[in-house]
Amino acid sequence: MEEQINETLNEILKCVKELGSKVETISDRSVSSNMEVEDKEFLTKKETAEYLSCDITTINNWSNSGKLKKYGLGRRVYYKRTEVLAAMKKL
Repeated sequence: MEEQINETLNEILKCVKELGSKVETISDRSVSSNMEVEDKEFLTKKETAEYLSCDITTINNWSNSGKLKKYGLGRRVYYKRTEVLAAMKKL
């Protein structure tokens, strides 16, 4: 009986360690992604949505209502990172 309990505890510890590794990996990716955004002057719609943790539809709505100023090059739309931050401070 004691042997089964020890085996179960060892399995639980192994699972906890694996989960901790996965959380660290996800956290590292998130920090890396935000650092890349911080280095850019202009962000795409997708990058802006990820940076603000919202949906692209929200970015479109804020653009159409004038809360975010968009810049275009051909069919592409960009946002100035500094203006995105300034707009968030206004809200």
